[in-house]
Amino acid sequence: MSKLMSLDKQVEQKAKKWFIDSQLPENRILAKRFFEENKKEIKDEYLEKHPKVEKEYKEKKKLLLKVKIALATTGLVATTIGAGACYHISNTNKEPQKDPIQIEQEEKLKEGIKQLEEQELEQDPYENFFDEVREMKNTGKRDEFITNQTKQVIVEAYNKEHPENPITTDRLETLILNENVLQKTDRLGNYTYERVKQNIQYEQTDTQKLVKIGNIYDFRIDGKTVAVFDGNGSVLQDKNVETQDISFKPMIQLLDVSQDLQDIYKYPSNDYQKSKVEEKYKQISEKILENKKTIDVEKEKGE
Repeated sequence: MSKLMSLDKQVEQKAKKWFIDSQLPENRILAKRFFEENKKEIKDEYLEKHPKVEKEYKEKKKLLLKVKIALATTGLVATTIGAGACYHISNTNKEPQKDPIQIEQEEKLKEGIKQLEEQELEQDPYENFFDEVREMKNTGKRDEFITNQTKQVIVEAYNKEHPENPITTDRLETLILNENVLQKTDRLGNYTYERVKQNIQYEQTDTQKLVKIGNIYDFRIDGKTVAVFDGNGSVLQDKNVETQDISFKPMIQLLDVSQDLQDIYKYPSNDYQKSKVEEKYKQISEKILENKKTIDVEKEKGE
């Protein structure tokens, strides 16, 4: 088995990548030099802004300490390198006779150490996602990959809101359309908008006319529209939808940034621009899922 990086080294590498990716392309060379001179401060800042990584890092350090104590009580010798650990068994010929139970305990401990050495800090799932996106050269496959990830976030959020009737990504369809809608004006000059069939002639009057109001966001389950909004998140009237599911409203922002993520790789852009869109996509996704978790907790308290 090849030697694995210590925990400190793993965090250092993650902090270095995070710090350099956040810089403008023309500053990358200086950023690398700056990092080497300020590793500790940047590493601390990285952990502060990535609480999940920091939590796992601290937990593994505590586990390493427990292993060291256990090693000492069983007569095994431990040598630590940084916050990571390498272990070896003492080869002295003066070791006392060991009973079968002690031997079994030591074998279990060594197996636990082996598993610990093989466990690297869990990488942010969004980092894994963005890494794959960056490697994709086929535009069509990349767009599909991003769309599927976006649908997974929407489905997870939807299922938290509707645990009694969960859906899967293959049942969900999200559309961003540019359609004509019927604008109606009341006596007070207020506007309401109704979604109508396209390519059909409608009577144009002072109180109603066909207009375009920008993007229309259509959410469908099993091919049937369940919610339709305008770009501001307002519900559009639609005679084909009995009851609009407004739980899809927060997803509008996610669909927009999903499109931005596709475009940033489709057209010329630098690493700094890409990292900004990636971070926005991650923040919106996490916010949507976190909001749903909060709603679930409040529901449980109410029950």
